[in-house]
Amino acid sequence: MKYFSEYSDELLNRTFFKKPEEITKSDKVEFLKMATGAHLVTPMTNQSISENIIKNKYKDLITNVWDLEDGAGNIDENTLIKNLKINLEIYNKKIDKNNINPDKLPFIFIRVKNIEMLKELYTFSNLLKYCNGIVIPKVKPNTIKEYLEIIQRINNKEKIKLYALPILEDSTTILIKDGINNMIKIKDILANYKDIVLNICIGATDFSGKYGIRRNVKSDIYEMHVVSQCLTNILNIFTYENEYSITAQVWEYFSKNMTSPENIGLLNETKKDRYNGMYSKVAIHPTQILPIQLSNCIEYEEYIDAIQIIKGNNKKTGVFKSSNSNKMNELNTHTIWANGIINRAKIFGVLNKDITCQYIINEFLKERSEIYDK
Repeated sequence: MKYFSEYSDELLNRTFFKKPEEITKSDKVEFLKMATGAHLVTPMTNQSISENIIKNKYKDLITNVWDLEDGAGNIDENTLIKNLKINLEIYNKKIDKNNINPDKLPFIFIRVKNIEMLKELYTFSNLLKYCNGIVIPKVKPNTIKEYLEIIQRINNKEKIKLYALPILEDSTTILIKDGINNMIKIKDILANYKDIVLNICIGATDFSGKYGIRRNVKSDIYEMHVVSQCLTNILNIFTYENEYSITAQVWEYFSKNMTSPENIGLLNETKKDRYNGMYSKVAIHPTQILPIQLSNCIEYEEYIDAIQIIKGNNKKTGVFKSSNSNKMNELNTHTIWANGIINRAKIFGVLNKDITCQYIINEFLKERSEIYDK
């Protein structure tokens, strides 16, 4: 896969100082954890989901979550499992028959409803050969290990690599009394499975619901103090020294008009996600994919700063002026940040000098008129 590969060379040359590079699903987890972008959630309510992937219906799609939990509503579990099996059978058959390279297709993650559903998946694990991960709902210290063990067993049985994507989304996490201790326990358990933990997801909408609050189109999750406090705790515990990658919460509003309040709000919250070290985000509508992906492109100045820090300014001093002569670059302090910039530059690309996120969104949308109304 490669971000923005569906766009014209003329646009990419005009936009990027350094274009995105190829991503393969066999890349190291330390790299892949930053590469998942917008996680488009697709409820497992019909049997044509896999056909849409093969037909490349959503051309910006890098990550698709096949949802058998909340998004599937009240559909009974037997129907959901039946739909999943049919979609997997179609998906596998199309890939094999047409000799499609799986690395050219999006990440496919399956969000199960409970441990019993994951055990059911184990019984037809041979169909999971082109899937890439299991999203684990409502993670608790006393349940997470069993999920991880079953995922490991599937990997060992089928000789594949399914990742785990745990979701922190219930009172076990958010309540101050026990939340921090519970997250530390979860982290201690994850330490034994670090090679298969790709992203840790945040169910901030679930958190909000517990308190009977909901952000409107002109606000963001960081303004809701009771929720943002929990996000701070999650980031504090799991991302210290870039140990785990966090997938940011869903933005509930969408519109085909990219200048609408709904999409302005999305861009505002995505920018704050990035400031807080979250480079992937759950999406609930195809129109959200491109803004989330483009928001992760590296700006020219920060890329040059990162290169300068990694090279160490010839190691003459630990602190030195940036190449743009507008900030301090410090070797020891900024090295983790700089390494992250270099890796994400490979994934999302580096913008040309003085090109803004809003500019590239407008330019890219001109080649996506079939999806977005101007």
